[in-house]
Formats: sequence, structure tokens, C-alpha cells
Amino acid sequence: MPNRDGKGTHIEHKYVGYYYRLGVKRITRIALRLLYLVLGCLAAACLLFGAARMAHCNTLPVMVILQAVTLLLLIWFVWVLLYYIFAPENMTSYKYKSTALQMLKVCKWLSVVFFLDAASVLADILINKNTAQEQIICLAAYIAGGMVAVILRTVERALPYERLSNDKEITWYREKNGWR
Repeated sequence: MPNRDGKGTHIEHKYVGYYYRLGVKRITRIALRLLYLVLGCLAAACLLFGAARMAHCNTLPVMVILQAVTLLLLIWFVWVLLYYIFAPENMTSYKYKSTALQMLKVCKWLSVVFFLDAASVLADILINKNTAQEQIICLAAYIAGGMVAVILRTVERALPYERLSNDKEITWYREKNGWR
């Protein structure tokens, strides 16, 4: 197709794939995004609260590594959450995969590492027979973080997504010019 000034050509790109839409009302979609934001902040608070305690478990090298992995997954979660919050109502296949499906993945792995953190603290408590209050607080914080991630994943899995066909009439540039 020619440019506006009549010189050269202008390639017109049209999306021909499916659109995905969350099958809830607009107010519910906004509430879900706020819920995800609040629960994400709560998960981050659980990690910070557990990792900042002056407990014996936080001095173990394995625990430090697990906390670093948890922090990296929280950063991934924030990245996906930003995509999710700013996603349009009708999402292309790429947007759907980079928001809803990525949210499921990141929440799964986030819950796994939170529960590994909790298991590491529990192992330290059982091996060293150290039931100090700080250890118990760390254990509770990591279990709470894992539960938050499980809740997020459960909510996202329960959401109905509609797959809509692209009903726009598509004219390919090649077909228009007789190219095969």
C-alpha cells in the first residue's frame, strides 16, 4: 500500500490470531489486579520479615541461597504483575502467554521456594533442637509466603478466560498484489 504522500510503500500489519479475554466484569478485573498487587506485596513482606530476623537459620549458607532464589522469583513475579496490570481487555496470544500463563508459572515456583525456605528452617530447628522464638517466626513467615503464592495460583487457575476469534477481514499484502 502506498505511503500517504504517494511515494514508496507502507506495510500494513494486522493481527490474525485469537484474542483472549478474562470472562469477568470490568470491576472484578480491576479488583483482581489490586488483589494480586496486595498479595504480591504480602509475599515480599514475608520474605523480608523472615530473612531479616536474627535467627540461626538465617546464618546457614543454604538458607542464604534459598532466600536469594526467592528474591529473584519475587522480582520475576513483579515483572509479570506489571504486565498483568497493564494488559488490555482483549489480549493477543503473546499478551495472554506473558501475563496469565506466566502468572501461573511464577506462582508455582514462588510457592515451591517459599516452602523450601520453610523446610530448611524446620530442618535447622529439628537438627539443632533450637526452638527459639526467632526461628519459629522465620518458619511462620516462609509458610505464610508460600500460602500467599498458592492462593495467587489458585485464584488465577479458577479464572475463566475466553478465546475470541479475530473476525476482522484480513487482506494480506501478498494476496492483494497477486503474490504467492
